[in-house]
Amino acid sequence: MRIVCLLLAGTLLLVRAGGAGVGDAHRTGPPATREVMEFFTLGESHYGERDVKEAARAFTGWSIDADDGTFVLRRFQHDYGEKTVLGRTGKLDDTRSARCAAGLVALRAALQELNRWDSTLVMTYAEFGRRPRENQSGGTDHGTANVHFVLGGAVGGGLYGAGPQLGRLDNAGNPGFAIDFRSVYATALERWWGLPSQAILNGRFPLVSGVLA
Repeated sequence: MRIVCLLLAGTLLLVRAGGAGVGDAHRTGPPATREVMEFFTLGESHYGERDVKEAARAFTGWSIDADDGTFVLRRFQHDYGEKTVLGRTGKLDDTRSARCAAGLVALRAALQELNRWDSTLVMTYAEFGRRPRENQSGGTDHGTANVHFVLGGAVGGGLYGAGPQLGRLDNAGNPGFAIDFRSVYATALERWWGLPSQAILNGRFPLVSGVLA
């Protein structure tokens, strides 16, 4: 599960980059992979230099075509060998997260062509969080903190909140959250739809500054 999260975050990093691929493991791969590990999933100092380099190999060959904005795999540039990341070994060639990113890129391109991207908001949500420790089936149990992605022409890119503090888990093994998910909902309600959030959410929650123009 941790590896899937890393790959999904990496492919979404391609979308955020808006044309800058992470396909060259010797040039852009390790810095991008370090950002994925530190900011998106693991938190500072919970990975090693080898993890960065091995994960960067999984991103080789992936990029966004500068001419038409499509998400592509240049197979002759991809490293198909086994990689060991965070103690797990495999080829890490699953393309499902890449297909997700490709779909988002295609959605953005289509809406930009229709001049609708600036009036579109895509926001993920989850009914529960996840604990960082893997369970016996290789997944993770329900927890109290999660990650949300927000996309659109009016979205201010970047990381909001803070990276997970894996050294400060509660007694149940949950990391603390940096932003209340109801603040994310309140921001969308008030800044996007122009609706009062207090009555809808049954409480007043601070808006996330900078996410929406």
